[in-house]
Amino acid sequence: MRKISSVREPDGIILSLVKRGILKQYLKAKEHLLSWRSQMTDLKQRKPKMLGLWQFRITRKYRAMCSFKWDVLHVFEISDHQE
Repeated sequence: MRKISSVREPDGIILSLVKRGILKQYLKAKEHLLSWRSQMTDLKQRKPKMLGLWQFRITRKYRAMCSFKWDVLHVFEISDHQE
């Protein structure tokens, strides 16, 4: 598993989380990632692997799409996993 030194997201992601009412769950998932408990968030690489896209679980319904730039995880989308 890759080492994660920080997780970054643009302001639009935070607004999206507040709108959906999942900011608290996102912050908890982010804490798990930073403290080497990534198995609790189900961090995994998406296919095709050559694109370098990753996702982690926020709730049963929502996932965060992200990518690595060195040891920094950049979140760029919150998606509804069930659609």
